[in-house]
Amino acid sequence: MAEKPDVTVAIDLGTTFTGVAFLFSNGTMHIFNNWPGNNNTGETKVPSRLIYNHDKTVSSWGFSTSVCDDPLPRDKKEYRLFKMFLDQETCDETMKSGLNFTTEDALNCATDFLRKVYQHIKTTYEEMTGLNWSCSAVTFLFSVPTTWRGLDASNKFKDAIRAAGFGTEGPHHSVQIDLTEAEAAAVDTLKSGVVSYSTGDVFLTIDAGGGTTDFSLVQVTSVDNGRPQMSQIAEVSGIGIGSTLIDFAFSNLVQERLAKSPDVPSNISHGLAQNMMKSERFKAVKHLFGDPAAIAQSHRIPMPGVSNSFRHAQLRAEAGCMTFDNNEIQKLFDPHVERILAKVREQLDWMVENKRSEQVRYIVLSGGLGSSKYVQKRIRERFTQFAHTNAQNIKVVVSKNPQTTIVRGLLEDQKQKLETGNKPVLATYVARMSFGVVCRQKYDPTRHMGERLVDDKFDVALQWADDQIDWLIRKGDNIDPTKPIMTRHNVRLSPGVSTTTLSTQVVSSRNEPKVLPQSLLKGGVKKLCEVKSTLTDLAEDELVLVQKHGWCCFGNSYKYYRCDFNVHFVVAPADLRFELWFKEKKFSRGHEPIKVKWN
Repeated sequence: MAEKPDVTVAIDLGTTFTGVAFLFSNGTMHIFNNWPGNNNTGETKVPSRLIYNHDKTVSSWGFSTSVCDDPLPRDKKEYRLFKMFLDQETCDETMKSGLNFTTEDALNCATDFLRKVYQHIKTTYEEMTGLNWSCSAVTFLFSVPTTWRGLDASNKFKDAIRAAGFGTEGPHHSVQIDLTEAEAAAVDTLKSGVVSYSTGDVFLTIDAGGGTTDFSLVQVTSVDNGRPQMSQIAEVSGIGIGSTLIDFAFSNLVQERLAKSPDVPSNISHGLAQNMMKSERFKAVKHLFGDPAAIAQSHRIPMPGVSNSFRHAQLRAEAGCMTFDNNEIQKLFDPHVERILAKVREQLDWMVENKRSEQVRYIVLSGGLGSSKYVQKRIRERFTQFAHTNAQNIKVVVSKNPQTTIVRGLLEDQKQKLETGNKPVLATYVARMSFGVVCRQKYDPTRHMGERLVDDKFDVALQWADDQIDWLIRKGDNIDPTKPIMTRHNVRLSPGVSTTTLSTQVVSSRNEPKVLPQSLLKGGVKKLCEVKSTLTDLAEDELVLVQKHGWCCFGNSYKYYRCDFNVHFVVAPADLRFELWFKEKKFSRGHEPIKVKWN
């Protein structure tokens, strides 16, 4: 059984809100609800927001940002939604809309925000346990959205995590990015008992949060002894849909009314749309919309900073409030609900195309948008009216803990691995891209036409094709995270030499497996990183002695030592790590044996 840390900490950095939970070594789980500035309301998630001073120091964060002056003084600036912009593709898209927020800006904000979260985690742990933080064994678990298709955004995220202090303050502190948000939600679904599953059951989780909606189609493979396991049927996927888009749509609606009312004084219209979007009343309307108990046909939303005596017919404003009917609120939701439904249909159609006959028994919703009664109602109605071949009797249910499903899923998976000696809840997952290593291959004229050739240093009759790719994992492969992929290596050492270093170049491709490039000269391949493996303090009895004798009386005899070792590729659903193994053990002799330089 794996050694249990004193505490495992799960962190769900969300686009709009962030959650944290502890798993203590005795199996007790604790969800944070003691966030600074929340006035003892028991909120389990803290707003992912920062306010900076003019000198770029943090003025306030989380709940404390809500008590700042509105509007903010000129020497202060608010940042939110920064997680989205760690992804370069998102930055590129938003720049087309006129927003100028770079991945560097996002990295700085994420680092500063996570630093505040880290300090609060440390304080909470020491207050709860009385133990010294740096002397405790602490494992930090993070997740990433499925919309981050490559490892670029994940690596930026890792930079922010480490710069914020995670994994740096104690010899037994470590950090892992283990699961995507979709997979963590699926783990929580299976472990929480929201419904009773049997072996073979298929369910689809939809984690609809502030900035992204993540999908995971999985099948239960075992329910033995309270240690359930599941396997992905299709690769996880995500779309850039979340509650923030509903906020933006509401802001645009207010702005449209103002544009049609040029007589509204600028001291009222300036910043009004943004302020109404951020108001507590709009949040309440958004959260309650679609609830059968909410029978109101129209909604009065205050105009912050506007006198109660203000009225304007064109704005539909009276007593300092604008009025919106249910049809207008519904139109804020509908485009995004339709995209979610289209993605669900895509997942089900994939099953048909791949000749999967299983019936999807449940759709399980989580996240802030997934908690919306209107979203739940629309999805239920769609599958009641239009049954799918693979969803004839599907039930739509809501997670037991929709706001904290990610941190719970991360901890439940880790807890089961610790209790069972590395038997995760997610038994296998589907690779979303291919990974390979650059190598040289013996020249074959039928395979290596036009490739870069080099002569062998020792055998003049031998040629090698350089910069070839050995694909270790192909997109669509079923990956067992407990079984690392290995590459075998051997290097020659002269007598008396006890240190050796080998560099391996790792590449990736999103091409379909049938059209993977076979060398770096072909298109569709991306250089991911260089892995430098260093073995030190090698004794001769750990190596293989090779002696070469000259032929008859001719030629000189010589000998060398051969060092055999393996590099393990630990391909987690949301991360790629490397380990150096020597003599069937993980190698570590007073230094870091693996150094990774990401491109």
